[in-house]
Amino acid sequence: MQSGTHGVALESALWETCFMPKRSLRIVKRVRNVPVLGVCELCNAQFSGNPKMGNAQSAIQERFNTHKCKSEDASQNATRIVREAAGNE
Repeated sequence: MQSGTHGVALESALWETCFMPKRSLRIVKRVRNVPVLGVCELCNAQFSGNPKMGNAQSAIQERFNTHKCKSEDASQNATRIVREAAGNE
């Protein structure tokens, strides 16, 4: 019989893959086709890069990869959606 800790690892992996939302980086601004501003689609954190440095895209990606999402709870998210919808009318 297998130990109980092996099952816990499987349950943990299942939780992380099924229940944790996936975050993704969206480029929202470009200068001369070079990405200069990206946004995390999960928490709306912004990441910028300097196109004059020549590594703007990799700098944005690195900042995105290392950030920790501070996601809103359900009630905050619902309030934000209603506020945004009201502003678009």
